[in-house]
Amino acid sequence: MTLSTKQLAERLASRTGLDARFLESFVSATASAIVTHCADLDTVAFPGFGNFSAEKHDEKIEIDSATGKRMLLPPHIDMVFRQSVVLKKRLGNE
Repeated sequence: MTLSTKQLAERLASRTGLDARFLESFVSATASAIVTHCADLDTVAFPGFGNFSAEKHDEKIEIDSATGKRMLLPPHIDMVFRQSVVLKKRLGNE
């Protein structure tokens, strides 16, 4: 399930009683900071929650099985989330 920033902020607001507009800007700023740091190939850690990191993949040549043509795939960066043991245990109990 994918939530928009606004939907996440509304859910957080209903659970915490905080202003939804404030939480929406907070969630947006947090996501922006994570993306910015991971674009620099840094890791962003949230103790008790997990780590966000980026994995860089070099360019490679693949062959299209249908046509036999060779294609050059450009380099790209994937975002990776690894949940902490604490989060894994909490989600396992609920």
